[in-house]
Amino acid sequence: FSFGWNAFGQCGTGDREDRAKPFQITALPNTRVVDVAAGEVHSLCVTGLTLHTSCISTHLVTFAVVVVDCGEVWGWGSNMYGQLGLEEDVALLEEYERPDSPPDGERKKSIEENLMHLSPCLLTSLRGEIVQQVVCHWSHSAVITGICISSL
Repeated sequence: FSFGWNAFGQCGTGDREDRAKPFQITALPNTRVVDVAAGEVHSLCVTGLTLHTSCISTHLVTFAVVVVDCGEVWGWGSNMYGQLGLEEDVALLEEYERPDSPPDGERKKSIEENLMHLSPCLLTSLRGEIVQQVVCHWSHSAVITGICISSL
């Protein structure tokens, strides 16, 4: 769920409407969110880290198998400073910040619109990393990674 000021899509609701009360983020159905962080104009969450337990019992032996699904990071809202870490936005960011030939008014507005993600997007640049926690500030984010034991 998210709520509050949503001018940049930072609530992840798929639009820019402010939410005065909690609104469910439907773009992540059947997903267990284990950590969330919000900046001024963007948000990130970690999914997974869910324990799946399977127990087998016979007359002689009882044992359990535990598998840990390692976390993914999803982000939404403004990516004007690259704070969402989305690889697909790198070319737009470079064009927007080009000092020798900055984009004109219409192109600048188009780039700003394309750098706004109203629904959660998977950060594929972190694929393979074991994400445990995310933190956000106004124009940047940080991710804590660690070791994941996939089976015992």
